[in-house]
Order: sequence, then structure tokens, then C-alpha cells
Amino acid sequence: MDRARIHHLSMGIIGLSLGLNGALTGVSDVAGAAMVSGGTCPAVLSGYSLLTDADSSIGRRGAYLSAFGAVLSVVGTALTLLG
Repeated sequence: MDRARIHHLSMGIIGLSLGLNGALTGVSDVAGAAMVSGGTCPAVLSGYSLLTDADSSIGRRGAYLSAFGAVLSVVGTALTLLG
């Protein structure tokens, strides 16, 4: 799989999990809205980059770090919602 595709997909997953966490946990109105908007922006931009095949040069280490961050983000959101 292409490194740029892994990176953009991982950033989209991070954005979705952050937005979902903000929408469902209900910390406060301002904090929840900030998390939703802060999660929506990377998700939308990553989706746009994937759809338009934007040329981005990212190294192997950067792609793997963003994939690891996506895994941590999903696990953190799951633990927050289940706990």
C-alpha cells in the first residue's frame, strides 16, 4: 500500500475518533464542540486528499507513526466510550 494513502487514511481515522469522542462523551458544550470541529477538519481534509490523489511525500517512518497513532486513537476512544 502506498505510504501517502496509509498516512491520509490514518489521519482520517484519528479525526473521526476524536470527533466521535467529543460528540458522545459530552464533557461540556464548548469542549465537545471543539473536539468535534477539531476532529472533523482532519477527517474531511484526509478524505479530500484520498479522493483527489494529492501528491504528498511522506517517509516510511511517518506513515507508520501515523498508523500507530490511529490505532492508539481508536483504542483510546473505545476505552473512553466503554468505561
